[in-house]
Amino acid sequence: VYIGCELAEGQVGWQPLAVRILDASISQRPDAVRLFLDEQRNAALLQHQNIAWLHDAGVLPDGSPFMACEFVFGVPLRELLRSQQVGMLSLPQAVHIVREACEALHYAHERYDMTGQTVEVVHGQFSADSVLVDMEGKIKIVDFGSLGTRNATVTNVAVPARLQRRMAYMAPELRAQIQGGLLPNIDRTADIYSLGALLWELLSGETLPVPESDDPPPIPGTKRSIPMQLTKVVLKAMSPRREDRYPTALAMRRALESEAAALMQGQAPAPSIGQLVVSTLGHRIEGWQSHVLRWQQLDLSQ
Repeated sequence: VYIGCELAEGQVGWQPLAVRILDASISQRPDAVRLFLDEQRNAALLQHQNIAWLHDAGVLPDGSPFMACEFVFGVPLRELLRSQQVGMLSLPQAVHIVREACEALHYAHERYDMTGQTVEVVHGQFSADSVLVDMEGKIKIVDFGSLGTRNATVTNVAVPARLQRRMAYMAPELRAQIQGGLLPNIDRTADIYSLGALLWELLSGETLPVPESDDPPPIPGTKRSIPMQLTKVVLKAMSPRREDRYPTALAMRRALESEAAALMQGQAPAPSIGQLVVSTLGHRIEGWQSHVLRWQQLDLSQ
């Protein structure tokens, strides 16, 4: 992934973009490239405050497929959690992040294309790595269109297991298909399982192990007491049977509402999350900002 920008004749000023270029081992497979570009067309339908917007996708002159999206001046939630200064988020902070993610994913799942047909853009690889947090505590979800959706037009494309780094977050049916070398045939309940996995990690303060079977996940809360209602939300979202999970991400968000109100007591968790980002990884974000400011002063058209 690179920092880039779009150059236009007579352009004054520009916004940075995150440019992702596919690995050569994938870009040499026409079927995988077609799938990637199909997925990016679906991802382009997403315009939500908690989703990094897609700017462009295509093939570079050297034949490398790419996608360029909004550059978020934030850090992966995973890195924030691994910081020794943070360790474990508070319960209000944990619930706030998952509620925001539920809203964004429900929006994606409900999208329609230009003809009015339901697209149901499924993330498929959602995890703490695909949630970016900025210095104001706002979240942005990235990496949409990297795996496959229900409406993919290319079938039977093998997704190398070595590229899947988020197996603990993946629903059992999704893990089984990937390990079998098949293109995942998934729906929104796979993302709901991943939302439950994120909530499990944020509540427990531990890394979720990759399940060795289709059994339910362990109960979160070995490090602190977790309200029973939150535990029930986790277990329902992460049910091995997709029909037993929440039918929509909105339904999961609503299940968190009453508990969230009791935990937050009128306070907004986002500022405190932003303060954690500033104190732990803010220097990295400020470094990116200073680099971009210098680049914006250069004539990049030369």
